[in-house]
Amino acid sequence: MTAYGKADIGLIGCVKSKLPGTHQARDLYISPLFRSRKSHVERTSTLWFVLSAKYGLLKPTDEVETYDVVLSDLTRAERCQWSNRIVGDLKSRVGSLDRKKIEIHAGMVYRNNGLSSGLANQGAEVNCPVQDLGIGEQLAWYARRSGMS
Repeated sequence: MTAYGKADIGLIGCVKSKLPGTHQARDLYISPLFRSRKSHVERTSTLWFVLSAKYGLLKPTDEVETYDVVLSDLTRAERCQWSNRIVGDLKSRVGSLDRKKIEIHAGMVYRNNGLSSGLANQGAEVNCPVQDLGIGEQLAWYARRSGMS
């Protein structure tokens, strides 16, 4: 899939900056990076979900309370369990992942602890278009594509 192709599923990693209280997942995270990711997947993905370090796979409309859990603070085994849970939850929500085009917009700790490989093992075509970019470069990448679908 090219960076401009339509994804079946977009996955967005959570971020540290959150609103206090309880909010829909789409509104809880308030950093410019999350907002850029969200805007991108809303335009380019049929479905999208948030990858929460605490709650796992969230629909944009899921109501959740703010939290302070960081995936990188978990052990490697816990991160692998988290990834397996995400893959299982995604299959439960959308059915077979075979031939699904999935774009991941999340940091390395989200992708490289079994998530990308787990999705690929289910037959998904996994694309991580900003995987080698720093935060500033990611923001620029999203800004350049802000009017494209």
